[in-house]
Amino acid sequence: MGTQIETVKTDSFSMNYFRFGNGKETLVIIPGLSVQSVMGFADSVVEAYKIFADDYTVYLFDRRNELPETYTVYEMAKDTAEAIQTLGLHHIHLFGTSQGGMISMVIAAEYNDLVKKLVLGSSASSSEDEKLKTIESWVQLAKEGKKEE
Repeated sequence: MGTQIETVKTDSFSMNYFRFGNGKETLVIIPGLSVQSVMGFADSVVEAYKIFADDYTVYLFDRRNELPETYTVYEMAKDTAEAIQTLGLHHIHLFGTSQGGMISMVIAAEYNDLVKKLVLGSSASSSEDEKLKTIESWVQLAKEGKKEE
């Protein structure tokens, strides 16, 4: 298929995304936390979500390319909203999964004029200490190359 990866550039960061479909409505997907960029799986995402391609122009955004040492959900939301606005998108249908759902909730609350509808999947409004410890252990395993664990 060869889905084209594009980059939106702002004054302070760049962010990769891809798009597909040709519908009149705009659907933005914000994925969850991942060990690697979802851009490498663009063709698989397009195949999985092709049911939306007639009704929506679908965008999937990655995190910013220049990741800071610490990067809060609020900062991710700000950057993603800025990328969306830079592309001239508005009145979007926003779908966030896992950490992407947390980002999407912040976008909907802080940039409510941008979001027409919000859909969440496998997400929570906050992370508890135990969840954060689990995620930290996943990050450490990823750094060590232990994908199976």
